[in-house]
Amino acid sequence: MGLIVKRAQPPADAVRESVRTALRAAPPSDADMERRVSELTAQAQAQAKLELDPRRLLIAFALFAVLLALAILIDSQEWVKDPAPYIGLASTALGAVLGFVTGEASGSAGS
Repeated sequence: MGLIVKRAQPPADAVRESVRTALRAAPPSDADMERRVSELTAQAQAQAKLELDPRRLLIAFALFAVLLALAILIDSQEWVKDPAPYIGLASTALGAVLGFVTGEASGSAGS
């Protein structure tokens, strides 16, 4: 399950239809079985849609905004000589948020 983006379960009737099709078909040869499994799996997964969890996305961007505001405050009040590490922390948080969103949406962030 993704942190920000998740793939919804395919509709039950789509899965039911894939199972019905598989049961009606003649048993495939061993060489043909993997191809058929891939086809039926792709058909069922095509029915699943990506869902964005807006609450979690808002929390992630709020965390970035807090870190950015803190970095700006540290710089404007001159609490430290070099605020670059704090600005780097904020940009790393933004990169992590965007990385999670795009990685999960493309499916490369796990399942």
